[in-house]
Amino acid sequence: MKNPLDVALFLLNENPQPMWIFRIADLQIVNVNQAAIDLYRYSKQEFLAKTIHDLRSAEYPLEKDFEKIVNNHQINRKDVMHQDAEGKLLAVHIVTYPLIYHEEECRLVIVNNLQQIIDLKNKITSVELESSVNRNRYDIILNSTADIVWDWNLSDDSVSWNASFYAELGYPNDKSVNSGAFWKSKIHPEDRDRVFESIQAVIASKQNTWSNEYRFLTQDGSYKYFIDRGVLLYDGFNNVYRMIGTMHDVTQVTNYINKIETQNKQLRRIAFLQSHVVRAPLSRILGAVNLIEENILNEEEKVMFMKSIVDSSKELDQVIHEIIELTDSVDISKDALTS
Repeated sequence: MKNPLDVALFLLNENPQPMWIFRIADLQIVNVNQAAIDLYRYSKQEFLAKTIHDLRSAEYPLEKDFEKIVNNHQINRKDVMHQDAEGKLLAVHIVTYPLIYHEEECRLVIVNNLQQIIDLKNKITSVELESSVNRNRYDIILNSTADIVWDWNLSDDSVSWNASFYAELGYPNDKSVNSGAFWKSKIHPEDRDRVFESIQAVIASKQNTWSNEYRFLTQDGSYKYFIDRGVLLYDGFNNVYRMIGTMHDVTQVTNYINKIETQNKQLRRIAFLQSHVVRAPLSRILGAVNLIEENILNEEEKVMFMKSIVDSSKELDQVIHEIIELTDSVDISKDALTS
């Protein structure tokens, strides 16, 4: 696939993440994938009849600066409240990317369901952990999702993980992994300060939820990309004593986006070469040919302009070869995206 639109459609249709595309001019949803249809419980026809306004409940309308946000041509991230077809509120974290779709300015929206972690927190906090019976219930709840679930006790810095942590990241199931210090040490150095500063910020401002994106080191030395979403639990003195969260693997989606961005840079380079760099030697060739055809040059001038034609032809040939090499390298096929 060399067409950015084909890549975007592949990204939309093949992905298990809920996604849709909306048109910036009128906020109309113009495409949606099956995962979004399943989450919001609208049919595809119903979804495509809606605008971004329609996904918000009356209590949580679009922000006043929404138009400015969607027109900034940047990647945007935000926690928002949506509602599904039955009117149930959904807490979601959305990431939106600028996109040209059918020659119109649009945005690709990727949805991460925060409601899952809120529901999980409610289930966990409803269980008393003192008895072995309730401990078993707690373990069942932790392992009821394919995502990695963590439970962080801030008073002693202990962290417990569900089975998905060990299966997905390859770490041994022993005490070496059961601390906030271990968790922090495995976050990519470029992301680490940003992540923990964001946790301190939500604690300081007494918020109830937290989310962030970062890279986490696996046992084999590679990094995976995660969207991490947590809820904060407060004691009777309104102090945070515990956080519970889920790490959702978005490595494949992130690789898609990174490769699309690389492709777009290559396409912009091709467009620049075609519109600017090709023009200079071509103009010199056409000018020299025109002078020779008019038969107004003496023999010495003809030799000089013939040399100019040859030099400009070589320069043009080099530019054409660069365009061909760049064009051949633009390949966001299914195999290339998943490699």
